[in-house]
Amino acid sequence: MLVRIPPRNRVHLICLGAVLLLLATWAHLTLLPAYQGLKLQKQRPVIAEDNDARRIVHTMDGPLSASHPRYFPLSALSSHLDARFAAPTRPTAPERQAALTRLLRSFVGTMDDVGITTWLAHGSLLAWHWSARIFPWEWDLDVHVHLRGLEKLASCCLGSVYEYGTGEKYLLDVNAFVWERNGMVDPTNRIDARWIDLATGLYVDITAVEEADDAEEGVSLAAKDGHRYRKRNVLPLRVAWFEGVEVLVPWNATVLLEHEYGSEALVRKVFRG
Repeated sequence: MLVRIPPRNRVHLICLGAVLLLLATWAHLTLLPAYQGLKLQKQRPVIAEDNDARRIVHTMDGPLSASHPRYFPLSALSSHLDARFAAPTRPTAPERQAALTRLLRSFVGTMDDVGITTWLAHGSLLAWHWSARIFPWEWDLDVHVHLRGLEKLASCCLGSVYEYGTGEKYLLDVNAFVWERNGMVDPTNRIDARWIDLATGLYVDITAVEEADDAEEGVSLAAKDGHRYRKRNVLPLRVAWFEGVEVLVPWNATVLLEHEYGSEALVRKVFRG
């Protein structure tokens, strides 16, 4: 059965349909982008205020579905060279040793100038334990910094190029994904920052640590690469000398090295590669 709609009512229905169409168009153009913007905003790093100190906080709703792309590109010549600045050929052992010594001296001097506390870690700490010299087979240097210090570096010095000594230039580069503190989620970006020699591509690896409650060990200092250190074994830091440069080392370096490398690493005099 057909229902006849009076002409006046037809006009009303047409106007109502036009209004509904306009509302739907407005919602699509205005509300949907705003909603998507809110979703994207949840995925971005934010800086939160904590007792007047800027700190990086994790803002993800849950674990990432996949890791981020590697921020620091690796050279085809060596995984210990930054691909952006590596020379066409690998440095010789004497060239590498001299460049690493300059890296150490320039890094420590610059961190002193900007007021950032750093200390030797990993292989560099082990080398200090043995002879206070960089291992002859070493390709990089390792240091730790507290997360607050890393935040200061990201705030004041990110992307800065420093000229040091007789014209050597060094870049302070902070990983764009530094806010993701779970290294298991993002394994290709466990290094938080690097001090890079622009002439060779050699670098100092900078990894941040922060306080974390540990049920077995009390308060620990944890890094995103999975390493945990009892705070009392790290602090207070001690003054030491490494390659003739005044540096800081953990309070109980021997215990930390035994935990990381095993007791043989502190006594065995044959390097097994």
